[in-house]
Amino acid sequence: MENALEGAKVWFNRNFDRMVGRYLKAVEAVVDRKWRFLGLYGLILAILAGLFLHLPGGFLPNEDQGRIMVQFRLPPGATQVRTIELRDQVEKYLAEHESANVETMFLVAGGGGGGQNSGQGFINLKHWDERPGPENTADAIAQRATMAFSGLRDGQVFFMVPGSVRGLGDSAGFNMNLQNVTGMSREQFVAARDKLVETASASPLLAQVRSSELPDNATLKIDLDTQRLTAYGLNSSDVNTTLSTAWGGRYVNDFIENGRVKRVYVQGEPEFRATPEDLSQWYVRASDGSMAPFSAFSTIGWATTPNSTSRFQGVSYEERQSSGQAPLLYALSVLVVFLCLAALYESWSIPVAVLLVIPLGLVGALFAATLRGLENDVFLQIGLLTTMGLASKNAILMIEFAEQEEKKGKRIIEAVLAAARIRLRPILMTSFAFIFGVLPLAISTGAGANSRIAIGTSVIGGMLTASVLAIFYIPLLFVLVRRSTRDGLKKLHQRFGRRHGQGEAQA
Repeated sequence: MENALEGAKVWFNRNFDRMVGRYLKAVEAVVDRKWRFLGLYGLILAILAGLFLHLPGGFLPNEDQGRIMVQFRLPPGATQVRTIELRDQVEKYLAEHESANVETMFLVAGGGGGGQNSGQGFINLKHWDERPGPENTADAIAQRATMAFSGLRDGQVFFMVPGSVRGLGDSAGFNMNLQNVTGMSREQFVAARDKLVETASASPLLAQVRSSELPDNATLKIDLDTQRLTAYGLNSSDVNTTLSTAWGGRYVNDFIENGRVKRVYVQGEPEFRATPEDLSQWYVRASDGSMAPFSAFSTIGWATTPNSTSRFQGVSYEERQSSGQAPLLYALSVLVVFLCLAALYESWSIPVAVLLVIPLGLVGALFAATLRGLENDVFLQIGLLTTMGLASKNAILMIEFAEQEEKKGKRIIEAVLAAARIRLRPILMTSFAFIFGVLPLAISTGAGANSRIAIGTSVIGGMLTASVLAIFYIPLLFVLVRRSTRDGLKKLHQRFGRRHGQGEAQA
């Protein structure tokens, strides 16, 4: 066994030394053909910019949290009986087609401030280990269920995955608020809203587009004549109390029956509150005990009012805030790296060579994210920042040794070749060790997998290009920066030195 391991080690070292020899010849060729490879570097920068612009933005990835929300609605005026029938259809579908994935479900028809024509529910899925595969994730289940009910003639059913952060919206995706700032009439504004929803629904980039508010309902409107109310010795509070008691019911007291406390509610008989005209049969008692009919001080009409009002909220604001801070975050990271390197090497030129390697890592990170269909969200940006640091680390391993060799008196090209020969093994070793270390993140499944996938994918893609490309570009960029600095300082010395000498001669 020991002989086999020793033989394998010798074989590996022998082949690696041959590869190092070919690598050094390739580095010399890259330095000799600097303009060609600088043009390739510019092409890489252009590809990097294109990938940044092409990659869709986001805030947080949609996570499989083991539960799904469902909302269903019918046209305005639909009775609760029809809503219960639609709820039963949803329950039947889940029991027949998703029984292998659903643990429990709780659906309610009507109530909750949405009206009797709407309902909602919550579905708890089985453990992630019991539903393996991408077809059994929460997103896949929600999409299948939504498509199954997309053909309803007079109803809408939406299955949604809850948002990643509580308090920033009830579901994943984004919210859009349409405001009437031109003074359009209600009919025009509603038509504009419906047209917007129709156009957005036809787009292949969007799914489950819907209005967050229920359609407006017809409402019975009772207008009170305040002068007549005063003449009868009444006020609006007396009228409201009578209406709420007779038509909606009112709790008055408790009584004990068979050892149990029961509540007593007062409400008018159904036949006396069935139609709007029945309101004229009701009287309001004044403070002096007199009675006044509703018809004496009120008129009845119909109006259209919204079911509810809502405030602007959701993840969209946080997403805009985070996306606006991303360029500043990248610039600050580069600045910190530059200042630390400038203090380390006591030079302003060497950190430039290190920072020029960073795009070689970022292009691989963005390319890998594009191939996997990821978004430029918070976790991907964490991976990009990590890639920036690791790419800089590779450059530091080689440039630090090259600088030491240059201080010993070697020419720049000789110093960088010596550094490339000695530092190639540590660069490849640390890079591939980190790649294999984050590989479980890139292929993870289960709870919180999407955030881990974003980090792992970006780091692996970035480290691959930072290793394959950077080992050739680090020597080239170091030689160019050092030669440019040397030649620039020489020209400045000649120019200002000549002027100083002429000044002394004239003196």
